[in-house]
Amino acid sequence: MKEKMILALDISLSELGIAVFDSAGNLVHSECVITKPMKKKLNARVIDSDHLRIKEIALRLKALHKEYEFRGMVAEVPPGGTQGARSATALGLAKGSVWTFAALMNLPFEGYLPHEAKKAATGKMNASKEEVVAAVKRRWRAFKFPTSKKHLEAICDACSAYMAAERNNLILTLKEIKND
Repeated sequence: MKEKMILALDISLSELGIAVFDSAGNLVHSECVITKPMKKKLNARVIDSDHLRIKEIALRLKALHKEYEFRGMVAEVPPGGTQGARSATALGLAKGSVWTFAALMNLPFEGYLPHEAKKAATGKMNASKEEVVAAVKRRWRAFKFPTSKKHLEAICDACSAYMAAERNNLILTLKEIKND
């Protein structure tokens, strides 16, 4: 029987950070799903563009679930205090797509606020992106991280959510719940 993994995410509509962990806590896969709005030249409505972006995220998560058979999900989930209406809408759409995926796949889900994830990774609630990246790279030294700064930051935020789950003993709970 295939080992069931844990999926960790940094939720965003434009750059969804993904990290997959085995039962020993090893980081076995990472990627960043980049979605872009449709070009205005195509006379696309924003709602149509959003639908396609959500679909892209959902299909990628579904493919990863088929490959890794997740037993649970953790995520860094921003509270929604974004600066504009469009940003708030995009974040809401991304959260909804991830939460719906978890529900449809019957996966336990635990979300962590950015300051909780930062504290788990660095010991500081107000750590910078650079400090989080450094802490994650120290923890998983053997893993080959991407060189793109934006992709790296999104993946490291997903990893810090996993660290927050470990800190709260959720990883042990997930093993008990879904270990068939």
